[in-house]
Amino acid sequence: MPKKIQWDQSFSVGHSGIDEQHKQLISACNDLVDCLVYPSLASREHFLHILDYLRIYADHHFRYEEDLLTAKQYPALESQHASHQDYVKQISEILHLAKKGKEEKQRLYAYLGKWWVEHILHDDMQYKDYVK
Repeated sequence: MPKKIQWDQSFSVGHSGIDEQHKQLISACNDLVDCLVYPSLASREHFLHILDYLRIYADHHFRYEEDLLTAKQYPALESQHASHQDYVKQISEILHLAKKGKEEKQRLYAYLGKWWVEHILHDDMQYKDYVK
């Protein structure tokens, strides 16, 4: 069974708005764990809602982050944008399959949890000095 992600200061990029958005996204990933632990019809509906939230809120977060990085003239913005686009594509495909009942919840959590942790700790840390 996957474990919930514990937010700590190592996830902070030094910008309160982005850090708060990251906390919300990690919290949603952690909500998926509850869906794995309590697989009832209600949690299936909740599971689909969480996936949709991870798609919609991530899109909002990515726009916010990219606007900030554009304003700060972050030199690796193109790479950051490509990573964001890859996530949007993946989460859209995941949501599409989940709505058809073809999801593998543990695999999905593993992908989403890993993606966010790696994205924050690797990709986003690259711009930390630009957004402080």
